Amino acid sequence: MKTSEPLRANNEFRNLWVAQALSKLGSQASYLALPLLVLSLTHSPAQAGLVGFVKGAAEVAFLLPGGTFSDRHDRRRTMLTCDVVRAVGMAALAYSVAVHHAVLPLILGVAALDGACTSTFAGAVSGAVRRIVPEEQFSSAVALIQARNAAVYTAGPALGGLLFELSPVVPFVADAGSYLFSMAAVLAIRTSMTARRSHGDKENGFWKDTAEGLGFVMRSAYLRNVVLNATASNFTYGGIVLVAVAASYEGGSSGLSVGTIVTLSGLGSLVGSLFAPRAIGRLGTRQIVLAVGWVDAVLTLLMATTSRPLVLGALLAVSGLLIPALNVVFGSTLLRMTPDHLQGRVQNTVGFTAMSLAPVGPMLAGALLGGLGAAVAFVVFGLFLCAIAGVNTAKRHLFDAPATDSSAGPPTAATVGQPTAAEPPPAPAR
Repeated sequence: MKTSEPLRANNEFRNLWVAQALSKLGSQASYLALPLLVLSLTHSPAQAGLVGFVKGAAEVAFLLPGGTFSDRHDRRRTMLTCDVVRAVGMAALAYSVAVHHAVLPLILGVAALDGACTSTFAGAVSGAVRRIVPEEQFSSAVALIQARNAAVYTAGPALGGLLFELSPVVPFVADAGSYLFSMAAVLAIRTSMTARRSHGDKENGFWKDTAEGLGFVMRSAYLRNVVLNATASNFTYGGIVLVAVAASYEGGSSGLSVGTIVTLSGLGSLVGSLFAPRAIGRLGTRQIVLAVGWVDAVLTLLMATTSRPLVLGALLAVSGLLIPALNVVFGSTLLRMTPDHLQGRVQNTVGFTAMSLAPVGPMLAGALLGGLGAAVAFVVFGLFLCAIAGVNTAKRHLFDAPATDSSAGPPTAATVGQPTAAEPPPAPAR
């Protein structure tokens, strides 16, 4: 095998990284702008919440079929199609807002379409890594993607609010433009991205292919453990943030001060992403898993002692520092162990299962806040995290890395030093 060129010189990886950065930034901006638009039109918080629900539900609902679709078709063409559909949808919405004809059914339809295409696009991106990034650079590629996502998730909603203040039309025009620029970046990628099957593998029906991806995850003890930990983490995180925001607000803090909680949490993930490769070099997978589990548990219990937004935000930021390293370890291992023709399905299956209980966390938090108060809610979530960390500590071989896929087929561009990038699965994520 030839010596691989540095990842920073990999033009095709850079194009894919930029394409996903632009599409994600636009999506995050419109994610806040959509409910703001509904509020300005209807003055109904319930209908504004419905828009967020529809967009989020569409993303989750299309993870499994989106992964299957991306594995059955050329991934480059799939990404381009998703960008075209989202750009047209956002442009139509922007036009309707400009001429004062925006109605709730149209807004809901655009939100659902955007969510569905986002999940399908993610499945296609995941499958690109074997074609563009050499295997020894998987961890570095996933770390760069993790850092990009942390930055986008931190800046995107604030950008959406700022653009909406300029004019309700602007965030949707900007989102449509982000998809057009994403298309240009994808068009610059020349490597073939059609899924390559091993000799003897046959394409089944659509839902049988979907079940094949789900079966791959369920048969792997490593992936089952990743999914269980990711599900637990995503379940608790939403609840913990809601409790922190409520505790701070009820303690008399201003809305701006309360907003610093979410901002500091995002900054913790961003800083952790920058140092993730160094943390991985010093710690093994088991050490990172245990560190994340026990640190998160202890810091959540400490949150029960305060309602000050800066302190709560700082605790959330510290708890998120090692999460990116864990995402990089899990994401790069998943890329190595998954056959090329299953990449989209397996990545999106992990994402689907990891996010399955995420909406339950805030619901539980709301019930605890209403009946027992913020301190008790923090203790409940903290003890739950202690239980998960205890199980991980007791099982010494829970996260032993599995064997990598040996059926990848003949050498591709990635094995001869050519440049792709992948979307890391929603492992325990902040």
